[in-house]
Amino acid sequence: MPDSAAASQSGPQAEVSTSPWWVYIVRCVDGTLYTGIARNLDARLRCHNAGKGARYTRSRRPVEPVYSEAAHDRRAALKREYEIRRRGASYKRALIAESVADPLKLLDIDGSQAARKVLATELGCPPENMGDSSQMNMWLHKTVLQKIAENGGRVAMEPLD
Repeated sequence: MPDSAAASQSGPQAEVSTSPWWVYIVRCVDGTLYTGIARNLDARLRCHNAGKGARYTRSRRPVEPVYSEAAHDRRAALKREYEIRRRGASYKRALIAESVADPLKLLDIDGSQAARKVLATELGCPPENMGDSSQMNMWLHKTVLQKIAENGGRVAMEPLD
């Protein structure tokens, strides 16, 4: 559950930027799952792994990203984070299992590993992520969701020429 200081912060800054907020789950070195929110996922993961993130993850490093979803604004991210935390570890595991294929299904794109690798290459996945399927999948998931968010959350239903 978010702490009261974080939950009470509001104002125009949360609404000004067009970049989304993210709800994410990381797997800690001890196998536990931690859920949080961030505006910049990469920076937040670096904080967790540097021991400057959440108190929970400080003694459970390194952490690896296993799930993320875009939220329209900070308030929506906090609500979703609370919902995920409240529903427990089995719910988190189900989200993780379904997460990679879902945006691709929405876009009617083949979700096979080979097709995901081709798509990741086309979208400019860094070479260091391409050799590790979990890192590539996480990057692809985040990038596809970011592209959808940049488009206002709309997905073109007609084929693009």
